[in-house]
Amino acid sequence: MISLAYYAIVVIPLWQYEIIGHPLNKFWGIDKLILGILVGSIIFLASYLCYENIKAKRGKPHFPYQKVVMPVGSLAILSLIFYFLTRH
Repeated sequence: MISLAYYAIVVIPLWQYEIIGHPLNKFWGIDKLILGILVGSIIFLASYLCYENIKAKRGKPHFPYQKVVMPVGSLAILSLIFYFLTRH
């Protein structure tokens, strides 16, 4: 429930000021900000679950700060992918 409140705190003001919903801000027919929030959240959760799976199987991480590197690295790679996909 708290997570939904955080999303609402971000999305509602952007929608009220018409930053979300601008007709030129679309990719695959979806607003870029909404698409980024959804895909980024899914990738972040998947990388966290992947880390937890690795840690459960091995008993410890492969390297220090792996818990931070995996989600941040995944989001950085995703950002690069979307950057190159949306260039005109």
